[in-house]
Amino acid sequence: MLLAVSVLSDLLVPIVLAFTGTAVAALWPSIQGYRRRRRLTALVKRELREIGPLEPAEGKDWWEHLDKRFIHEEFFRRENVVQNRDFLLSLPPSLVYHASQLWIAYDKQDLDEWRWHLRRLIEAKELAGALATKESRHALERWDHFAKDGPTVPKAATADATGSATP
Repeated sequence: MLLAVSVLSDLLVPIVLAFTGTAVAALWPSIQGYRRRRRLTALVKRELREIGPLEPAEGKDWWEHLDKRFIHEEFFRRENVVQNRDFLLSLPPSLVYHASQLWIAYDKQDLDEWRWHLRRLIEAKELAGALATKESRHALERWDHFAKDGPTVPKAATADATGSATP
């Protein structure tokens, strides 16, 4: 009987170890991909907290009120899509689409499109609120107020009702 247990353990232990090692090796890329996706999502969430505009200033266009540059911006730039293709394809489509379109709108200096994609990023149902924070919603509200108040124009360039420039 003791011989049977010894033979069984001599065979079973290496088989279990081989199976476990193979399973870990097979799942390792998925585990790493999951961790990278979570890290990028956390990074985007953190950066969206800080995406609000500076206080409106005379003579500045809207895009000049975004004083920070963001790491996630580089992931979604057109020039970097080929380099990050597999990783980007592993992310939720809403995140990839709206983040890339957000920065394309910024490059085109289109405030309405910028705000639309920013809103979709923050409120995306597919992301289940993963990017929504009180700070990111507040930043979006600040961009909305910024858009509602209209572009800032230097006082020297404004004209009164008679058509003459005001000082």
